[in-house]
Amino acid sequence: MPEYAWITYVNPGMPAVQQLPAELEEFQRLCWEQSAIVRWRCAGSADIATNLSGNLLLVLVDCSAGGAEVKSACRSIRATCSAPILLLDPGGLRPEVLEGFKTVAGKATSVRSSDLCDPPTILEKLQSLEIKLPEPRVGLDYAEGDLLMKKLVEWLGKRRLSNDILKFFPDASRVRLQPMAGGWSGAKICRLLVQGQEYFLKFLEDSDRCKSEHQRHDEAVNWLQQAGAEVRIRVVPDIGHDPDSQLRAFPQRKPVAFPVCYVSASSVDRRRETLKALYRTMDEAFVKKALQRLVEVLRTGQTGQPTPIDEPPWDLSEGGDGYFLQPSAPLLVI
Repeated sequence: MPEYAWITYVNPGMPAVQQLPAELEEFQRLCWEQSAIVRWRCAGSADIATNLSGNLLLVLVDCSAGGAEVKSACRSIRATCSAPILLLDPGGLRPEVLEGFKTVAGKATSVRSSDLCDPPTILEKLQSLEIKLPEPRVGLDYAEGDLLMKKLVEWLGKRRLSNDILKFFPDASRVRLQPMAGGWSGAKICRLLVQGQEYFLKFLEDSDRCKSEHQRHDEAVNWLQQAGAEVRIRVVPDIGHDPDSQLRAFPQRKPVAFPVCYVSASSVDRRRETLKALYRTMDEAFVKKALQRLVEVLRTGQTGQPTPIDEPPWDLSEGGDGYFLQPSAPLLVI
């Protein structure tokens, strides 16, 4: 697993926690904007210690539970790690109560839960705890004189491009980028070479189109994998694989760009060839075999049978279903 920077949310009022509360959405959004390698975990009173491992950046403690539960949670945290603690005040807690929590927590500060929707406040609290979100550290190799690459980097910004790529490949140190002209969709596309494998990064300018891209691709994989011919999408690892979870990893600001990363059918050692290129370079037997394979893949999983049309493709009455054929036309042929 890549070396993530972890943030753990603890709710001492519950034995176990399955998901983060809604008030942390803006906090998560800020983390995704700033860093590709921050990941989140949840813990209740019963599993605090098991969720404090790894490179722990911060622990959030929900103070909506009773004072005894919060203090007990802070003691458990301090017995396991020395990570800073951010106490989430639901509102209404007396100053002396918060100070009592901070005394037990050690290196800690507090924030009202209602202020977690304000990015400047979040950044101020992180700074007070001497926390800096990890910067994207992946080297991008590309021909700076290439006009297509220059336009892509200028459009998205080099830092954002690096961060987005690192979300898909959190353990990559260098990535080679090559330009590509857009396909039928008109979306911006570039080719990535990562650790000997080829990928295609496609940027969509609409969240609904991005969801549809994921869903339609999943349907195609379910069909084509029966023939062993599927090409998969590379997802952001260690978060949910569903389209909504993937979209949350790319909070939007201008320019709007939702990346989708396709695993290529070829690699550095085994290049992909188009059918057009095969017609030019290979013999008839090879092309016939390739076409047979294509037909086998396309008919995989197809339950219906084609219906043959026995009728002639014309109609003797004007306005019929087929091509109109003058009654005198067959006589002219005879």
